Amino acid sequence: MPIVEISVSEGAFTPEQRTNLGKAINDKVTEFYQNVKGTKPPIWVVIREEPADNWIIEGESLTELRKRTQEKK
Repeated sequence: MPIVEISVSEGAFTPEQRTNLGKAINDKVTEFYQNVKGTKPPIWVVIREEPADNWIIEGESLTELRKRTQEKK
């Protein structure tokens, strides 16, 4: 059974957008399996939301990067 895990920052998607993303991924993985293996296994999609402070990009938290970006506007 394929499991697809996606990590995003907290609040990146609305509940509806998460559902739509999960459905789109399910459809693509199903299509792949049917083309390659001729089967359709159950597919699990897990979307993990992590606080922006948990994302460190080049030594700076996503919270700080967002704050700095907003200050430049």
